[in-house]
Amino acid sequence: MASKTKIINLTRMSRIFQGTSGSFDSGNKTDITSKSHKLMISYGIIKPLSIGMYALLPLGLRVLNKLIDIVDKEMTNIGAQKILLPALTPAALWKKTDRYNSNNTELFTVTDRHKKEYILSPTHEEAVCDLISSAGQTVQISNKLLPLKLYQISSKWRDEMKPRLGFLRSREFIMKDLYTFDTSLDNARHTYDLVCESYNNIFRQIELFNDDVGHTFLLDTKYSQPLEAMFMEQNKPTPMVMGCFGLGLSRIITLVVEILSINDEMRWPVKLAPYTVCIIPPKAGSKEESTSAYIEQLFEIFYKRNIDTILDDRLHYTIGKRLVFARRSGYPYIIVIGKAATQSIPLFEIHDVNNSTYHELSLDQMNDYFDNINVKN
Repeated sequence: MASKTKIINLTRMSRIFQGTSGSFDSGNKTDITSKSHKLMISYGIIKPLSIGMYALLPLGLRVLNKLIDIVDKEMTNIGAQKILLPALTPAALWKKTDRYNSNNTELFTVTDRHKKEYILSPTHEEAVCDLISSAGQTVQISNKLLPLKLYQISSKWRDEMKPRLGFLRSREFIMKDLYTFDTSLDNARHTYDLVCESYNNIFRQIELFNDDVGHTFLLDTKYSQPLEAMFMEQNKPTPMVMGCFGLGLSRIITLVVEILSINDEMRWPVKLAPYTVCIIPPKAGSKEESTSAYIEQLFEIFYKRNIDTILDDRLHYTIGKRLVFARRSGYPYIIVIGKAATQSIPLFEIHDVNNSTYHELSLDQMNDYFDNINVKN
């Protein structure tokens, strides 16, 4: 049996802040421009705050954190180290690389009290080169440290002319940017292939293959030369050969919804869903109300397998309404405690939403079912 502490910690739908009116069609009146935009607003993933600006709500942040976990593991596998650079980059660095004038219509800039100009960075090539350069002034960087792979996950900004389609074209977006430093162009190409394979591993796990969610570039010494990101080769400072690799994480989340969803039902890959399992107990006052006692035993099945679970405890709604809501929210597995649970051998409905299958299983069969599928987080 699951302990009382475990049950207390079971997430309840009624306590989730979803930023909507709480009705089952709450997002239909929102001015939307795509399927994913509508669904993500309607079912509490994002909330529009101003043109091109969105809040990630608790369910949306769970999706993002799951994606970040996948990315972090893949980056660790290729020896990349995680950093966090300031959001503000001195405009002087962008002027050194001649990017300031060619991009200034899309840049958000600020000026401090000392009249020094900064850029709210859409990318960080200049900033990371400045980091390497300043480090090299105190400790000489030898070729033994290379290849060096540094990445971060942070908000970026771009003054889009026509923000639209939710996170697909937003003014603030969340990006994973990786910068690599090698001793030669040949070595940089090897690093490039390594990173591309890690990206393919990420896409396979989230069931997405789309060129619009990332970029991969060999930069040679375009940034390292003017910003003096050097390593020592035969006692001579030599520009590092750079690569830059980006993944638009907020864009990935949006494209997953856009590509996988069906009409008015959101679909999530199992590894990204806000919760893998949604349990729906009977309505308050119904003939089946006593079967709510099985919640604890069902939760134990998922708890011991580290499967994240949410309970739709809005008992004033019928099972049918909550089942529709759970399907539209995209929870991959929905467990219904209904009429079949009143039998001498209680049976529970399991809806495998992504595969459009339905079973009625006993508790023992439910254990076996989740032993034989890969849903662990």
